[in-house]
Order: sequence, then structure tokens, then C-alpha cells
Amino acid sequence: MPADWKRFGNLLTSLLWQIKDAGGPPLEDLQEIIGQTLGKRGGDSIAKWRRGQPVARQQDVEGLVQALAAWAQEVELPRESFQLDLRTLLTLAGHPHPVAVLPALAQPAPAPQPSSPPVPSNSKRPSAMGKGDHKGRGFWQGAWSLTRCRI
Repeated sequence: MPADWKRFGNLLTSLLWQIKDAGGPPLEDLQEIIGQTLGKRGGDSIAKWRRGQPVARQQDVEGLVQALAAWAQEVELPRESFQLDLRTLLTLAGHPHPVAVLPALAQPAPAPQPSSPPVPSNSKRPSAMGKGDHKGRGFWQGAWSLTRCRI
């Protein structure tokens, strides 16, 4: 099937919004992160692809699908329906074997390793963030108390 870049861009936009709405980072940040994952300078390439500009390299399409699958898993989107959309995305990009490569591209990622040593559960220190820094929730669980301080 020949590539349909306009529909590709529309579906890519829809998938990014699904990730954002499920608790992912803001759209601009998500584009930036995925762009850097693909070795781009930032999110400009992703923004162009969303507007229907062709993706020059099949490797970029496959990397994009991998990144989207990882984010979908991170924000716990339903795996089967999201994978159908990823297969459609590959097809719209004119990928020669979307059904064959999707299982390898959309494999569940290994559990992320903590970047710092875990805090003991009996610690009195409040957690600075909720589930995952990217979610934008739980800025400081006790931040409301800072607004009541008088200095």
C-alpha cells in the first residue's frame, strides 16, 4: 500500500493525545522526548510528521512506533487496541511488512530502573512526586502547607 502521509499525521496526532490524556507529558514535551529518542534535535520532526510531511527513513517510522508503544505501556493504555493503531500507522507510512515487524517493535519494555536509591518505607520524608515524574501530578504532596507559612 502506498503511504498516506495526511492520514499518518492525523493518526499520529491521535496517538500522542491518547498518551497525554492517559497521564503522559504535555504534547510539546512528548514530541520533544520522542524526537530525542529518535536521534533528532527535538520535537520539530514529530510536529512536521503530524502535519503530514513524509517520514524520510523507514528506521524513523519503526523508532517512532517503538517509542509510542513504550509510552502507551508507561501510561497503561489498553495494549491490543493501541497495537492495532500502531499497525495502521505502519501501514499508512507504506511499511512493507507492518504485521510482521509490529510484535518486535511493540514488545513490552523492561521495568525502568530507579535513578536514585530507594527511600526506606519508614522514612519521614514526603514523596516529592506521584507515580512517575512525567505525569505532572503530586507536585509536592504537602505543598499546600507552604502556602500557609508566614515568613
